[in-house]
Amino acid sequence: LLILVGTLFLSNSIYSVLAPFFPRISEEHGLSSTQNGIIFSGFPLLALISAPLFGILILKIGRNNVLFYSTLLIGVSTLGFASLPYFYDETLFILAFVSRSIQGIGGAGILCSSFAVIAYAY
Repeated sequence: LLILVGTLFLSNSIYSVLAPFFPRISEEHGLSSTQNGIIFSGFPLLALISAPLFGILILKIGRNNVLFYSTLLIGVSTLGFASLPYFYDETLFILAFVSRSIQGIGGAGILCSSFAVIAYAY
């Protein structure tokens, strides 16, 4: 249960941990505040779209598998996001939006599957 709580904490902290520093870095690399808003909206938008699909996927492949692959997905996309300071302008915008969107999909999978794991255990 502690590992599950830690996974939930870390996956949800990815949602907001970028807010203090990413806008400044992205503006130094040529992005506007509108583009920053679009990048930040990728996470909740794709989480909203993909969350109902994870309900179906949990029934097909199992809650533990969804939790594992969602954690892997959010981890890989976060590593991809960490490489973004090497890019500029439109390339940075596209890669940042795609990475945040993939993080949103992984975050939704972690949230849905962890609820299923907790409900099954208790």
